[in-house]
Amino acid sequence: MFLQHCEKVTPLKHDPETGFLEKFPTPAKRDIIKIVLQTLLDPEGPKDILSSNFAIRWVLECFGQAFTLPLAEHELIRSTIELYRKWINQEQLTQTFKDNHYNYLQSLFGHMSLLFQIRKENNKKDLEIQKDLCLKIIEIVAQFAKNYGSELSEEIWNFLLNLYLGVVDHFLGQKQTENGEIFGKMLAPHLLKLLFELWLSSKTKDISMWNRLLFLFSGWKKYQETVVQWTATTYGLSNCVIQMLYGPSEGTDDITILLPPTDEVKFVPSTFILDNKTLVFFFYKTLHLIGNPNTLQNPRIFFFAMNGIWDLVTLFTRIGSNIPQIKKTTTTTKSRKNYPDHPNGNTILNLFGQWLFESVGLNREGFEEGTECAYSTLSEIFMLPQKTGFKKIYTTSFYESIITAFENEEKYGRSIAAILFYTSNIFTSELDGVYILIPFYLHWISEILMKGHLPKNCAIRSELLRRSCLSILNTLICLPKYFTGLEFEKQFTASNILKNFKYKTFNEMQQLIFNLITQGFVNEEDPTNACKFFWTFSIYLFEMKDTPLTFAPELYNCLIDVISDHEQIKNPKWPIWVIECALSVLKSCSLLTEIVMKKNPNIIPNMIKQLLNRIHQIIVDPNNIPMGVNNETIVCKIFEVIEDHIILGKWALENNALMDQLIELIELSISDPQFVKKKKNKQITGQTKKIKNSALQLFSRILCLAGTLPIETKINNISSLVNEKEIMDYFNISQLEMKKRLRYLSLNNDKLILLFEEPNNYCNIDKYNDNDKEGMRDWLSVKNRDEKKTLLLIRDSNGKYCWRLRFRSLPISFVKNEINKENLHDWQGEPRPPIYKAFTPLSGTEENEENIKFNRDQINFDFFTINEQLQYDCLTHSMGLEHRLEEVYRFTEEETKTIDIKVTPPKNKFACNNNQNLEKQKKEKEGLEIEIEKEEGGGKENGKLGGKEQDHSNKSYFNSARFFLTAIGLIKLENEENVEYLDENTALIENLKEFDQNYSRNTHTFGVIYMKKGQNRVQNIDNMYNNQTSSKDFQKFITELGWLINLEKHKGFKGRLDHNKSGKFVPYFADKSNEIIYHVSTMLKFDQNNIEQKKQLLNQNYVTIAWIEDSRRWNPKTIRSNHNSVFIIIRPHYSGLYKIEIQNFSKTTNVEGPLENNSFLSRHILAQLVRATAISLDNSGFFLENNNNDNPKIIRKQKLNQLVNKFKLNLNVKDFYSKTFSNVREK
Repeated sequence: MFLQHCEKVTPLKHDPETGFLEKFPTPAKRDIIKIVLQTLLDPEGPKDILSSNFAIRWVLECFGQAFTLPLAEHELIRSTIELYRKWINQEQLTQTFKDNHYNYLQSLFGHMSLLFQIRKENNKKDLEIQKDLCLKIIEIVAQFAKNYGSELSEEIWNFLLNLYLGVVDHFLGQKQTENGEIFGKMLAPHLLKLLFELWLSSKTKDISMWNRLLFLFSGWKKYQETVVQWTATTYGLSNCVIQMLYGPSEGTDDITILLPPTDEVKFVPSTFILDNKTLVFFFYKTLHLIGNPNTLQNPRIFFFAMNGIWDLVTLFTRIGSNIPQIKKTTTTTKSRKNYPDHPNGNTILNLFGQWLFESVGLNREGFEEGTECAYSTLSEIFMLPQKTGFKKIYTTSFYESIITAFENEEKYGRSIAAILFYTSNIFTSELDGVYILIPFYLHWISEILMKGHLPKNCAIRSELLRRSCLSILNTLICLPKYFTGLEFEKQFTASNILKNFKYKTFNEMQQLIFNLITQGFVNEEDPTNACKFFWTFSIYLFEMKDTPLTFAPELYNCLIDVISDHEQIKNPKWPIWVIECALSVLKSCSLLTEIVMKKNPNIIPNMIKQLLNRIHQIIVDPNNIPMGVNNETIVCKIFEVIEDHIILGKWALENNALMDQLIELIELSISDPQFVKKKKNKQITGQTKKIKNSALQLFSRILCLAGTLPIETKINNISSLVNEKEIMDYFNISQLEMKKRLRYLSLNNDKLILLFEEPNNYCNIDKYNDNDKEGMRDWLSVKNRDEKKTLLLIRDSNGKYCWRLRFRSLPISFVKNEINKENLHDWQGEPRPPIYKAFTPLSGTEENEENIKFNRDQINFDFFTINEQLQYDCLTHSMGLEHRLEEVYRFTEEETKTIDIKVTPPKNKFACNNNQNLEKQKKEKEGLEIEIEKEEGGGKENGKLGGKEQDHSNKSYFNSARFFLTAIGLIKLENEENVEYLDENTALIENLKEFDQNYSRNTHTFGVIYMKKGQNRVQNIDNMYNNQTSSKDFQKFITELGWLINLEKHKGFKGRLDHNKSGKFVPYFADKSNEIIYHVSTMLKFDQNNIEQKKQLLNQNYVTIAWIEDSRRWNPKTIRSNHNSVFIIIRPHYSGLYKIEIQNFSKTTNVEGPLENNSFLSRHILAQLVRATAISLDNSGFFLENNNNDNPKIIRKQKLNQLVNKFKLNLNVKDFYSKTFSNVREK
């Protein structure tokens, strides 16, 4: 029966002159075979038995019957198989056998195929034995084809192919007995694998053979194994075709067939190599073996067929997404440039579109799983970035299929979920007319996020589907404000969804999006989705910042509720990283503090109060729950959030209730637990060093804010670059004289003060330009220039600040409460000194924020040094008030009544010209005043004390500095423990130079690359580095990232910066926490013959921003170096919006917002959010690389403390006052 079937379906015919032993009784056949086998295998037996063709044919006739013996004789069969293996591989053959080897191969293979015939008496055990024997034969045939395939004639190949076509069809194409069905399923995957391997090895282009395979294959499709084998074979062929079409960076250079493992066996992959013409022929023929999968009648088989198509489609759609290391090849660069980037979506639809659209249109009952797979495949294709648009017929069919599914949940429930999951970026695509689908998507997003209703028979996990819906919602946030009054198209008049969609315009959709965000979060239970909601809050707030922000309180409350939930302490709903994410979002929203405060002044104060309550819950714990790392992290993060909000303006200082609560919490965070318990009657858990540092840092910033002078510079952070060397050069004095004139003091080990006694009437005129020298001489000739002046250089965690003090006598009635604009001294009447540029803020501050644009007033700074952050911290610590924070904050008059400090403003447009009060006061009682000068100049009459002229001259170099220390109480006896002198030696100066390299803010360098259309192709990527021009859109984006600075004048940036490579001008940005230099590819020094230098500079940045004027996919691996870990990719959208992609190659750095992958933004928030995201990613990467989460200011404070401890003198009282009051000149 087996042989008859093979003859029926193939051209193979049985030789009637063979098989004469077939009618012998089984015992006789067995004995004959055994005797012949023993004789041939006997090493001492005759060697010339097979010396003639007759003998060979006779022996083969005997052994042929061995494969028909009952399985009880399996050992005899196994021995025969082993002998055949040797003969097939030309082992132990006589010369006659060798000469006619290929003539006997057909007999050898034909005999072995008899073993596949089912024995009637087989039981389960026999089936296993027969399976093992058959697998041995399959292995022999496959190995022979691999080793000798190239030597075989077409005749032998056709014989083998026809033979196993018959074998496979015997099991899969014919009705079988029960044992036959079982045995067929056991062997089916192995036989199919062998058949396709033989087919690929044969390289046959015989059309009759392919037609026979196609005819028989149609009867095998009812088996799952057939579809699986077809998928694996087509997949391997496709991979090889892809490399042929799209270059060596894609696909594979050989055909690899890998079947998925089963419960019983893990298949070994097999590889083949075909020439290009044969490869394309095989690909086309194999692809169409499956025919139209919609004709399959078994739902499970239909699903496997559609899943196979999905696998093939993803091979094409992912081209360009993964760039492996390109192998070295002799192919020239010129030839490689001919490779296309990736296939057009229309090309893929031409191959598979008919099957897919027919499948989603039929949606046969019971076939929902396969229909879902078809929808997923279509979604994958239409989300593919396109060089040209999709054909209108394809786009229309896709939209109609989506609407049909969304309208009919009962029938398309599984498919609805698949559509939402696989089209999460549909509205950032460039599909024509895609916004017509918005009402339908919003309907299902509302059902899932707000109502928690999943589509019927949904096969996707709820948290994943909700995440996808939220991603879609993120892409819709910018549309209401961008399209405003544009009305929705309502062409589908029969749509029930459109009938219930009450919003006519995009602008009206704004409230719906807000409701989806807030109410959707209330229903959220997944931590990852919760974080995604948080960043959605942030994007929505930024996008709508120009609106009245009536919704803002609810968004803030959603975040605060997560952070301040009291139950989180004992029974947490969210893991710690969710709370950290909520705090990170609040931190990013600090950029909007000024806007939010103007529109609703209660939001930010209420938020801070609730954050303070959260800290109170943690550190004041009646149950004595241990602090733990998690709670410590939360407290520190809250302090950071509060700091970022209150440093923007003085609104916080004007809110007394808020400041009282804030100061109390800071006190609880830094004070000794026993002290708090005794004074406040509160039990605290005890603070960690990290919490104390964070609290002290916050308090320091509050003091900076409270002490800021009213100078309207709008510079974010004034930290002088002046150092000891520049002071010495400026006054043209020797190092020895410099040492006589200075003292170093530390205050509480965290503030270091240099006091320098300036030489009288001295200025190095040669330091000035010729145009300024005459003015300086005039200024020096003004009377009353003989008063003592002291220069203060203060270093602390926030930076370095330089002050000049001038000592005079003024009327005693001129007290603090009377200081106002009317009685300030006139600065207009005397010449103004030209200032040496090393001391001007634009070249003497950390950021040198020159050329400040964006609605900033153009301000000329030419006074000596400035300090926008005069700190109460200096004074309060010096008076030993660190444990009386409330009193320090209020800074009561009682504590300063003996000190009269007059702040003299710079000589500019803010100065006043009114001396009337001064003239009156000259007739009154006279007293002592210390004038803190912001600019050289402002000649005043010598002061008088008690109505008599006083001579304040002293031969000591340290006279006026000592006078200052005495006047403000720094050398009081009660401050002995707080004030320490440092050893003024060379080692200290060198250590200070090193210390000054520690930045007080985070510094960043970001690469910004610009790609014109077509330059994102692998072959053209180097052309990007040659770009010297760019679009106006990109240029505007650069100006919004920062402002332009001249590197020759800009000093003090402590981040990574190479002046020799960066060019003369670079974009720069600075705020109170960050400094950024942007290396823009179009602005760097250009050398067409040496682009490696530009590559090196751009590739040394942890975060790179890429602006790409092309919608096609680009993989950053084409330019990435070991330093590049994150790429923020910006693509201008045809609608005028911008699509953001974030490619993260770091295994440790998480994308922490505010932007996420596939964000969709409008222009007015693009640069701001890209910059904030880059900072967040760079900070995250820095902390991980350095295993340090500390704020730069905290690190600076710790190093300053170490420096002070290293050089402080630890003087006793006698030596302390001796050093203070000794006559330095006499030493």
